[in-house]
Amino acid sequence: MPDETEAALLETVHALPAEARRAVLSYALFLRQEKELSRVREDEAGWDQRFRDPERIARFASWAEKSLADDPLKPLDQSTL
Repeated sequence: MPDETEAALLETVHALPAEARRAVLSYALFLRQEKELSRVREDEAGWDQRFRDPERIARFASWAEKSLADDPLKPLDQSTL
């Protein structure tokens, strides 16, 4: 349930002409996408930092090779596509 500020904002947006309402909603969507992109960039930066460490890369490569050896990839079943 929206608080008073959110309710007032919704009321104001609903009172706008259709074109202005679309512009406000478009901007809100833009802000939401930017927030998500920022989160993704931070996550990628974290992975980049982790993989700058040669020892960590070596451990990852060893784990990946062992995992593939323990459970080899099955051929792609074209009928499931």
